[in-house]
Amino acid sequence: MTSEVNVDDYHKNEFRRIGIEEGFGEHVQKLFSTGNDTVDYNFQRKFGRDQLEGTIRFKRDELLKRYDISHLELHLQKADTVEKIGQRFYFQKLREVAQRDGSTIKHSFKVTVQEGYNLLSGRPVRKLMLDKNNMQIDSWIRLNFKELSPISRNHKLIIEPVASFDLKEVLREYTISENQHHALIKSLERGDLAMTTFLNNKSETERLYISPDTNMYCLNLYTHELRPVSLNEQKELGIIHPSLIKRLEQIPSTRELLKKITSHTLKRTQKIG
Repeated sequence: MTSEVNVDDYHKNEFRRIGIEEGFGEHVQKLFSTGNDTVDYNFQRKFGRDQLEGTIRFKRDELLKRYDISHLELHLQKADTVEKIGQRFYFQKLREVAQRDGSTIKHSFKVTVQEGYNLLSGRPVRKLMLDKNNMQIDSWIRLNFKELSPISRNHKLIIEPVASFDLKEVLREYTISENQHHALIKSLERGDLAMTTFLNNKSETERLYISPDTNMYCLNLYTHELRPVSLNEQKELGIIHPSLIKRLEQIPSTRELLKKITSHTLKRTQKIG
């Protein structure tokens, strides 16, 4: 009896860890009771006007008589696009990995439903990753919507060391008061689109959404209606530091990019593996 309770608790925690604890119930318990090698759990979730459909693939561990998440597959229907964006995230079980200094660390990889939605929306998420030598690195990850694996035809992850994009430093390039930084950093590291307050050149407040642009080393800014705020508009409002303006304007096509930047619109269903 005790082992059954522990297994149920484990399964419930699997749902909780990826952010859909409410999904664990009698229906799921019946699926697990079949003893099948794999079990799929389908769900839907709304994010504002966006519709997310997902499937969690569970794989049975015969030794421990329980199910672990094998992968999470998500399909996002953005409110302003016709076609769905799809991605498959493969999970890695917790394991010990040797490091260069002879020590070992425990490492696993998984994403929550919220993080998956944020990645599909084109925003970066902070995660602990392994490099090609199995060294753990604190990283920003984002989906590469332009490159497919030649073998699996799945889209790849772009992995950038956190040190290459100092979010605290970038926030200081904008007229965002430092007492907002701590809460903003937590939200932005999850990949959320965060609302914050800027002080413009008329000493008036501007409420805008922000997300990190780890490629351009700046922030993407959006209005309440999620319209991108161009670099020219940011200059006119006086909410961006002149030194950052100068650097961005020196990058080819930056001004046009920041004028035209919109939510990612993709032309095909994508997977990651």
